[in-house]
This record gives sequence, C-alpha cells and structure tokens, in this order.
Amino acid sequence: MPSVKYFYPIAFGIFILFVGVFVSGVFNLYGLIPHLDKVYHFSGGFALGWFFYIYLVKNSSIPKFKQFIIVLSATCFIAVLWEYAERLSTLYSPQYFPIVGRWFQGGDLNDTLLDILAAIIGASVFWIINKLLNKLKV
Repeated sequence: MPSVKYFYPIAFGIFILFVGVFVSGVFNLYGLIPHLDKVYHFSGGFALGWFFYIYLVKNSSIPKFKQFIIVLSATCFIAVLWEYAERLSTLYSPQYFPIVGRWFQGGDLNDTLLDILAAIIGASVFWIINKLLNKLKV
C-alpha cells in the first residue's frame, strides 16, 4: 500500500492535468491567456519534482547533488514522454482519434523545447523551495 506522503504530489499532479487539459480545453483558456501552457508545464514539473523527491531520494544516502540530478532526470524523462504524446496526437489524432486531438495542444520544436524547459524549471523550483524549508525547519 502506498504511503500517504505520496498523496499530495499525486493529487496536485492530477489537479494540474484536469485543469490543464479539460478545463482549459472546454473554456478555451489557451486562446485567452498567453503562455498558459508554460504555466501548466512548470506546475507539472513542480509536481513531478515533488513526487520523485519523495519516491527516489527522501531517505537516501545518495549525495545531495546526485539527488538533484536524479529528480531532474526523472522529471525530464516524463516531460519528454508527454511531449511525444502531444506530437503523436497532433500527427495522428485528426485522422484516427479526433476526440484526442481536442485535449492535446501540439506545437512546433520551439514550443516542445520550452515545455520541457518549463518542467525542468518547475522541478528545480521545487528542489530550491524544499531545501530552503528544510533549512528553516518549517
């Protein structure tokens, strides 16, 4: 049985997915709010950084810098998988799965790279906030 400590990052991630994919799609928020996609990718990276921090390195004897690299690598891996899903939905959903294309916002190479960067920055911000809070013992 998974520990309750995983609940918050998973719940936050599901919330971001729900708002980012469904609510924004239904109300066309991507068209109304510039760069909203980057906010969602940043938030998703924050949630992933939080999850992987708990899952991979919280009680580890691995040096802190290596922990940071592991968290960023795992977050980047998931961000790349998400971007592949966006790209594949752009290529194939209009023809084979039209309903899927409505919920994914595919873009060009620049958009893809900035989305991945936003996720990496989100995980990095989580790491920095977590380290500052641990120093303050909040």
